[in-house]
Amino acid sequence: MKRVLTVTVKSDEEFAATVEEGIRKLKAGEEVDPGHTVSFETQEHLMETFSPTRLALVRTVAEEEPASIRETARLLDRDVKNVHEDLTLLEQLGVVWFEEEGRARRPVFPFDELVISVEFDRESGAAEESPATP
Repeated sequence: MKRVLTVTVKSDEEFAATVEEGIRKLKAGEEVDPGHTVSFETQEHLMETFSPTRLALVRTVAEEEPASIRETARLLDRDVKNVHEDLTLLEQLGVVWFEEEGRARRPVFPFDELVISVEFDRESGAAEESPATP
């Protein structure tokens, strides 16, 4: 089964409704999507977090499987401190994990796919702007 990380923009109410629906399905013995979701309160917050630089970082971790933060920084030709800060933020969101290997911390992207989903309000023509929970 493909492991998918979905990144969305959802309000607290929408996020809570999704969780409640999942609980209802579990209690009824129905199948529940085991996917992992990270939700942001606004499209701007999502875009700040998943900037082109951070998306390149996630792609490098997923494709190159670097052995350490230092190696990740070298692959990206970036400062180790900045890469460490970005990886720490992504770890807090559950996007990457760290595996301890000796003295090194190896970043891991534990998913097969990253999907960014932004719904649009067709009436106003703008992306929905509402608070949510990461």
